[in-house]
Amino acid sequence: MSLIYAKDERLHAVVERIESGEAEGLISSVTLAEFYYKTCQSSGKDVALLRSQQLIERMTVMETSVGQSRAAGMEKCRNSRLSLADSFVLALARRQRGTILTTDGELAKERDVKVRYLQV
Repeated sequence: MSLIYAKDERLHAVVERIESGEAEGLISSVTLAEFYYKTCQSSGKDVALLRSQQLIERMTVMETSVGQSRAAGMEKCRNSRLSLADSFVLALARRQRGTILTTDGELAKERDVKVRYLQV
């Protein structure tokens, strides 16, 4: 998410597709929480609130259900090197048959889901 605000050119086409309604951007509520606290730590509460609100307006926030929590737990059990937030991302991508955009090298190793790795 941070790369969106850094105006990374590799995401330009994806952001345009989401904003035009041609594609749907999904974000796990757990990922949104992680984005909020990391932004808060680096840029303060006001920036974190603004940027998280902008994401909520652009994307569909997938709330965590019991089933989603179990699926994320299974991902974490299968690969303990994944963060819990990344386990939710992976479970969501599997359920939605979506593509993960990530800067996380561990998540990029997943082979049975579509992953677009964005090296920082």
